[in-house]
Amino acid sequence: MKKSYTGKSIIKVAGKRYLKIPKLGYIKTSKTGFLEGAKIKRYTVVLEPTGKYYLSLQAEVSEPQKHRLTGKKPKS
Repeated sequence: MKKSYTGKSIIKVAGKRYLKIPKLGYIKTSKTGFLEGAKIKRYTVVLEPTGKYYLSLQAEVSEPQKHRLTGKKPKS
């Protein structure tokens, strides 16, 4: 059986590799660059039977910038 906790509180990016989560404090992570400009709406922390923890984020991001087409083919 998996144990999990879901929250709606504010999560803050704290440096390049850390997130600050209410009740848990600072956690080390990767990929915080993807969260720039994103509004984190909800998070879930799951404890797997193996003893590993996983963090799942639900985030609201702005629409990506559109790039104009160049007509060039990718190199293979």
